[in-house]
Amino acid sequence: MELKVRTCKSKEKHADFLMKVSLAFTNAFYLAILIVPIVAIMKSLFEPSLEPQSIYQMFLNIGWGKSLVFFVCELCALYIATECHDRGLDIYDELYPDDLPIKRYCLKGI
Repeated sequence: MELKVRTCKSKEKHADFLMKVSLAFTNAFYLAILIVPIVAIMKSLFEPSLEPQSIYQMFLNIGWGKSLVFFVCELCALYIATECHDRGLDIYDELYPDDLPIKRYCLKGI
């Protein structure tokens, strides 16, 4: 069934779901961005015989193909997060248009 024929409550639940998916993908994106440097630091701390590596050197050791797959997956996660967030906001805008005087007053300062 299409979203157009759903009730307002189900549209709101769907928008909530999209916002949660967006948050999950955004968290995954930032965790991966933060975890990669931390792994490099921890590796050099727990294996002192190894010479400390830069992030760039770590990606070179992994290989260009796997590094490219990593970056493509990260960009896809960011794209999915952005799309879900935008679609969720579109549904909220449809459900709650800014037609009340108090809302117009509050939004003037933005």
